[in-house]
Amino acid sequence: MPTERDSFVLVPNAGGVALLVSGRKLACVRSRSGAAGVIEALRQTWSLDAPYLRPARILWDDTTKQASAALYEFDAPHAEWEPPAGMEWLALDNADPEVLSPPELVPYVENWLAIARGAPIPEARPPWARPGWLAEASSWMERSMVEAGLQPVGTVEVVEQWPLSSVLRRGTRDGHVYMKAVFATFHHEPALTRALATAHPTLVPDVLALDVSRGWVLMRELRGTQIGELEVKEWSDALRAAAGVHRAWSGRTGELFALGAHDRRLAVLTVEIERTFEAVGLAGSDRAVSQLESRCEELGEGPLSQTLVHGDLHPWNVMVDGDDLRIFDWSDACVSHPLFDLPTFLQRADDLSARERLLDAYLDEWSDIASRDELRAAYALALPLAHVHHAISYLRITDALEPEDRWWFEDEPKRWLEGAVRLLDAP
Repeated sequence: MPTERDSFVLVPNAGGVALLVSGRKLACVRSRSGAAGVIEALRQTWSLDAPYLRPARILWDDTTKQASAALYEFDAPHAEWEPPAGMEWLALDNADPEVLSPPELVPYVENWLAIARGAPIPEARPPWARPGWLAEASSWMERSMVEAGLQPVGTVEVVEQWPLSSVLRRGTRDGHVYMKAVFATFHHEPALTRALATAHPTLVPDVLALDVSRGWVLMRELRGTQIGELEVKEWSDALRAAAGVHRAWSGRTGELFALGAHDRRLAVLTVEIERTFEAVGLAGSDRAVSQLESRCEELGEGPLSQTLVHGDLHPWNVMVDGDDLRIFDWSDACVSHPLFDLPTFLQRADDLSARERLLDAYLDEWSDIASRDELRAAYALALPLAHVHHAISYLRITDALEPEDRWWFEDEPKRWLEGAVRLLDAP
């Protein structure tokens, strides 16, 4: 059964001068995790249908490692909606964050109230977290569906929405279509996904429409099961498919850069290693920096060329339906070393022997390029560098977020760099 948490919600009235409360406290429901969970809970509990905006904060239980509570922001519901018994609209002028919310959420309620009272919305806040965006995106989605020869059915649903992206869904007479909007750092994803769909029509989502300037892409539904839900022995096909994409785009860096892919090649990584350790504040790292820089040079002389890298390849970004296998979520795609795609995938297998089998399945796809021993030696060189690569990814993402959203990934750069150092120190 899905884990539920206390979901506190910030819902303004249609006039934007009052906040929904229950007994002078923030409205709160028990809900499943994510946007869809809290949207469903509001509809079922209070018949409240308000446009969802963003998760302002999620609190975690250190013991269970599960979310214990969350704070979500919504746009105003229709003016006709009336609070049910026991609830009311509280004038913003009378709203006291310390009375309204649990202590851990007070700073986030204060920020919401400041904006509701007229302070500017943070510049880095993504469009979907702003009032009015859902209607605009829904209109584009419907027009694009009709232009693609599809008949829209039902209403637009918010599947998920957080600082990095929004995913919307709408029905047709033959399944669903999905719209994904990505934040500024990932604006290359729509164009890149379309290029991949053209080059590998059976390996990535089927693209129906896109708006490159706004970072929007409309895709057909991926049917089946995420490969991560299957036994680990079934995962090898995903790595073989990834190797096929890696090989197909080797030597095509010009095309990839034209599509907006980020330059994360080894020469760039070499320059960034020292400043990344400094940014994270890892003391006494001179030796590690020197070793990593040397590894960049050695890996660059190895058998595998730099190419398109997924950037966040793991078993839950791969969908299988019988013999059909598709890799999705190309937000972090860049030009880098292909072996950098392996750690995020292999670490999801708990059993060491399973990881070894998965690694061999991937490396065997390069057997005409080099021997397995040579390829394994290249992977050993690449593994700590891949950790630095991911640390830099998280630093870039975090820097691009509004300050109030940086809690999402603030610990990730250090975690990945510490992993790199441990690998360097391993016998």
